[in-house]
Amino acid sequence: MRLSVNNSLIGFEEYWLHSAKIAPPTISFSEKTVKKNGWVATIEPILAEQQSWNQWPNEGYRLFNNRAAHLFRVTIEGFGPIHWRPERSELRINYPQDPLRAAHTADELLAPLRKAAVTEQEWILNTDFAKRHRGAGSFRQAYLPGDPRTHKISGIVAFPVVSETIHVVVLEVDLTVQTAKGDCTFTWTYD
Repeated sequence: MRLSVNNSLIGFEEYWLHSAKIAPPTISFSEKTVKKNGWVATIEPILAEQQSWNQWPNEGYRLFNNRAAHLFRVTIEGFGPIHWRPERSELRINYPQDPLRAAHTADELLAPLRKAAVTEQEWILNTDFAKRHRGAGSFRQAYLPGDPRTHKISGIVAFPVVSETIHVVVLEVDLTVQTAKGDCTFTWTYD
């Protein structure tokens, strides 16, 4: 049984923590800005495998590879209170009917690694999943805050990938925030 568990974790590491070996989206990875209701919202797609918080001194990546989610760096600035609404933020890939929902917190993306870390500890295996998971603080801090702020919010938003077989040629992102004037949805298209 121990060998089976160890082999399962080796498979997880290959799949989740080593290079995804999938083509990145065929889109422009550039910063885009939208102005609406006195707020300025800027977004830029990013790849997990290129982020400093995801680098690991050994083989692979600290937390996950490009297969885990579509990531965006977001900044929204204006005057007054602002609160990100993850439940109303979504990503459409190649304009399908069923959009991907934003992860409410960084920990949603860390769940597979956390599960591997718990298994590692239960079976006293010689792996580094717990160490990787303990090093997730910089990713958590970089994630877009879910609590109300004043004048500005900034951070990473992730849309967990459901199917990696779709080659991405168009992404449409809707990001909703609540302001003193009510909900405000910013939309960007990447192609």
